[in-house]
Amino acid sequence: MKTSNVLNIETNLFIKDNIIIHPNEGYDLGLLNHSTPVKIFANTTIDIFNLAEEYYTEGTVLLENNCKQGSIQLSKKYWNSIGKPEKVRLFYEGNKVLISNM
Repeated sequence: MKTSNVLNIETNLFIKDNIIIHPNEGYDLGLLNHSTPVKIFANTTIDIFNLAEEYYTEGTVLLENNCKQGSIQLSKKYWNSIGKPEKVRLFYEGNKVLISNM
């Protein structure tokens, strides 16, 4: 399982079911394509993440140069639903991303 550094959250009203990160953060996770479809998990246990059967949202990780390095962009609605964390760490394995509050 690959992990990112701690990332500051920026909200964006115009993205839906997407996570936007800087390409350098994507490289740390082993993502090299501009767009990667994933199952997005947040505020869940590692067991639920590993099983990947419930409590997830289908989405896409986008690598964008206009995203500040060391930050992540989430939709404001999704950010509210996961408890409005200020900082998170991403974990990536297969086609799954876990957003872990810091």
